[in-house]
Amino acid sequence: MLSYPHTGAEADELARLTRFVRELGEATHTAATPLFVAADRISAWGWLPCRAAPPDVVARVREFVLKLADSPSVGIGSPAAGVEGFRWSHHQALGAHAVAVARGQHERTVTAATDPGLSVAAMLGADLGGVRAWVNEVPGDLATDNEADGRRLRETLRVFLGCGSSYKLAAEELNLHFNSVKYRVGRAVARRGRAIDVDRLDVELAVLVCHWYGAGVLRQAPAAPERRDPS
Repeated sequence: MLSYPHTGAEADELARLTRFVRELGEATHTAATPLFVAADRISAWGWLPCRAAPPDVVARVREFVLKLADSPSVGIGSPAAGVEGFRWSHHQALGAHAVAVARGQHERTVTAATDPGLSVAAMLGADLGGVRAWVNEVPGDLATDNEADGRRLRETLRVFLGCGSSYKLAAEELNLHFNSVKYRVGRAVARRGRAIDVDRLDVELAVLVCHWYGAGVLRQAPAAPERRDPS
């Protein structure tokens, strides 16, 4: 799935999208001319035909997209064979793109079904309102969209839980000291307001959803009180 930001009623990016897909096919050495289908004036679907799926095709697509200054946002499905594989890959790409849109980012994004946790997050996107309410309940104040510190705590907790609650493995993945991970996890639990031992799976899924949807599911921080100068 490919798309450019909507810049006005008369925006027409099909020529750029067509050129992009053609150049992407050349860069990834496809077995035939890529298939291109316009969705509207600013978005389209593209398929790269391969005789056998290269093991690094997603990485190669991502690299190509990110090195171009004017490339569109891209949602990537997993390579698959046959008619059913074609449909499933397309479904995955739509899901990946939908997550990026729901996140509310205006800059170019590249999301792939193979990104850790993305497919699960995409499946939850059909009821984003319900997911938002659930996320606001499970992690407590940790799900507040307030400042960089909150994002660091959520991300540390997400990696920690994804590593089987291993401080050592989380430290290696985050490139942090063991004690730094332990400190951040402790702060994350404190901000949540209750331990995570009983509903660990819920918390792990909730911070994963926060990671992928960002402001799309986080509660807004309360506005700072208006400052009044003394009279």
